[in-house]
Amino acid sequence: MVVSTFTKPFQLIRGGSFPRRLADGVSQAPWSWRSAAVAVAVSFAAVSGMPRLLYAACGLRGRDYLFPELVWSIPMFLCLKFLAQQSGVTIEKAFGLTGVRFSQLLRSGILLFILESLLGLLAVTILISLRIKPGPRREVPLSLFFILDATVWGPICEELLFRALLYTSLRTRLGVAPSVLITAVAFALFHIPTSHHHMTFLFVSGIVSSFWYERTRCLWPNIISHSLHNTLLTVLQLSAR
Repeated sequence: MVVSTFTKPFQLIRGGSFPRRLADGVSQAPWSWRSAAVAVAVSFAAVSGMPRLLYAACGLRGRDYLFPELVWSIPMFLCLKFLAQQSGVTIEKAFGLTGVRFSQLLRSGILLFILESLLGLLAVTILISLRIKPGPRREVPLSLFFILDATVWGPICEELLFRALLYTSLRTRLGVAPSVLITAVAFALFHIPTSHHHMTFLFVSGIVSSFWYERTRCLWPNIISHSLHNTLLTVLQLSAR
C-alpha cells in the first residue's frame, strides 16, 4: 500500500499530456540489461577514476587541461556508440537529438529550467524552515575554458551519462519511478554536494529531469536546462568576486 501510494504521482504525471512529446527517443534502452550494466559500470568508473588516474600518473588536475569533463566522458561516449551500433540505431536517433525545431527545444528547455528551479527552491525553503543550516560554498577557479566546460560540455556529457545511459538502462529492468529515483540519487552524489540544501536541490532537479526526458523523449531540453543552471551559477560566482 505504501509503495502504491508513493508511485501514484509518478503514474499520474506519466499518463498525462505534459510536457509535450518532442521526438522519438527511447525510454527503455534497446540493448540488453547485461550490456547496459557493463556500459554503466565502465562509464562511471571512468568518470570517477580518470581524474585520480591523471593526477596520480601525470600530476594533472582538472584545471590543468582543457575541458576535463569532456575528457572523463570519452569512455562513456564510446560505450554509448558501441551499444547503439549493436542495436542498429544511432545515438542521435535513440535519444531524440535530431529532427526537432529549435524553437520547440528552447521553450521546453526553459520551462524545464523554471520548473526545476521552483521545485528545488521550494525543497530548500522547507529545509531552512526546519532549521537545517546550509554548508560552506565551494569555490572553483573560473576561466574561459572552465566556463565553456561548465556551460557546454558538462551539460551534454552529464545528460548523456545520467539520462541517456543510466536512466534508460535502468528502465530495461525497472519501472519509471525506481529508475527516476536511482538516477536522481546518482546525479546528486556525482556532484559531491556540500550541504543538505545542495543535495536536495540536485536530487529534485534529477527527478524532474528524468521525468521530462521520459515524457519528451528528447534530450535537448535537459541539456538546455542544465546549461542554464550552470550558467546562472557561474554568473553568481563571477558577481560575488
